[in-house]
Parts: sequence; structure tokens; C-alpha cells
Amino acid sequence: MTAQPPTAIGTFTAEARARSHHPLAPVWRFARRKPLGAFGALVIFGLLFTALFPHVFTNLDPTAFNGLQRLRAPSAEHILGTDQFGRDQFARLVYGARTSVSVSFGAITISVLLATVIGTTSGYFGGWVDAVMQRFVDAAIAFPSLIVLITLVAVLGAGLGQVVVALGVVSCFGTSRILRSAVIGTMANPYIEAARVLGAHPIRIMLQHVVPNVAPVVIISATVSMGGLVLAESGLSFLGFGVPPPTPSWGSMLSVDGRAYMERAPWLAIAPGVAIGSIVFAFNMLGDALRDTLDPRLRQ
Repeated sequence: MTAQPPTAIGTFTAEARARSHHPLAPVWRFARRKPLGAFGALVIFGLLFTALFPHVFTNLDPTAFNGLQRLRAPSAEHILGTDQFGRDQFARLVYGARTSVSVSFGAITISVLLATVIGTTSGYFGGWVDAVMQRFVDAAIAFPSLIVLITLVAVLGAGLGQVVVALGVVSCFGTSRILRSAVIGTMANPYIEAARVLGAHPIRIMLQHVVPNVAPVVIISATVSMGGLVLAESGLSFLGFGVPPPTPSWGSMLSVDGRAYMERAPWLAIAPGVAIGSIVFAFNMLGDALRDTLDPRLRQ
């Protein structure tokens, strides 16, 4: 008895099943459904690659002074021109990406950790614990964030680490509010009550049952907040409270270099301004796409 050749429908079904099990299938599906989110992710991956391997894009020293090349217009030798000290603007833009990545990812790590502790503890225990912690959060949110940032940087001192800590602490309170609401909704599930009845320790319940269920909220909040952190770091550098020179920073490039020579050398302000706007846009688009994808209520 000879074997029958596979039908067209069977072949199509097998191919579709193989495509659905491909490791990159979720990525293609996300890119097809959320093209702006995929574009934002691509820009962010480009930023990470630039920050990790800046020598791939330029071999020039971003801090090297050259008085003979000051305020040169964009050319084949200097793609984005030079600043008032003769430093290559493209090299400073590339190495400034490392500063933005360090600040945004470092600050969001501190922010997420603090927000998770505050929001989970407040939402889990409730009662007077929730009341005390939320009044503290209310007081922290009531102050203008920029004033608090400047105060913290002035107290901690100038430096990349101090800016990261200040941004992480200031941004954690708003995120903790969101996590607290998610934790309160999770606490209504029967398995939380079952774990309590079985005598599970509160810390174990929070780590094994509460935090994993609010993880999508943490991811979405972190992604959306990173654009604001990049903008906040640029604002601090613009005001002179950010990363101290000669470390390249997009905010300081826009303030110290771009503002002083905007009419004579407009490329000094255009390049960092476009970079900051592109990264903030990318983080916002990726955050919106992740929210629509990870939140079951928004999948339709």
C-alpha cells in the first residue's frame, strides 16, 4: 500500500504550525500588530548598541580640544560639525548616548525596586500601614519634581552616580501608586486567601504570588518612565546640575554649546535636540505598545 501525498491543506497547516513555534514568531507578531512600538524598540536597541560600542561609529575622542577646528560646519571630516572647543560633535553625540543609557537604565532600576517595595507593602497590608505610607507618598508627590531633583543633586554632589540616584528616588513615588492599585486588585484573588490560610509568610506571598502578577504593570510603567528620565537628565544638564563636564551629555550639549552659539552654529543645538526627541518618542511608543499587548483588557 503506497503512502498518499500530503494534501495542500495539510501542508499549509504544518507550515503555519512551524511558523507559530519559531523563536522569533512573537517578535514578528508584535511588529505586525504594533508597528510604532516595533519602531520604538528598534530605536532603543540602536541606542543600546551605540552606548555599548561607540568605537564602531567613530574613532575620535569626544573630549579632545582642537582650537584650529572650532565651530566648523558639518562636512565630510566632521559629519555634525565641531563645537567652540573644536570637539567633534558627532563623537560627542555618540558617547553622549552612553550617558543617557546609564542614567535612564540605572535610575529606572532604582525606581522600580523602591516602587515595588512601597507599592507591594502598602497594598498587601493595608490599614494603618497603607495610610502612613500613602501619606508619605502624597507629601513626596506634592513637591515639584524638578525642585526636588536639584535639591538632591546639590546635597549628594555632582556626578553620574548622584544623578542616577536622585532620578531613581524622585520617580519611584508615582510608580508606587500604580503598583499599589494593581496589588490591591491582586489581593482579591482566592489563591491569596488560600495561601494565608495555609500559613504562608507574608513575604513569601508577596514574592511568589503578588509580585509576579503585577509584573506586567511594572514593565509598562518602567518603559513609559524611561523617556521621562532621559528628558529629566537632559533638563538637569541643561540647567547645569547634571553630569559634570567634560563627560558628553545631550542636555549639556544643548545648553552650554547649543544655546550660546545657536545663531552662529545651529548644528550644535539641532543634533542633541533631535536625539533627545527621538529617544523620548521611542520609549513612549514602546511603552504604549507593551501596555496594549500585556494588558488583557486592551488586547482587542
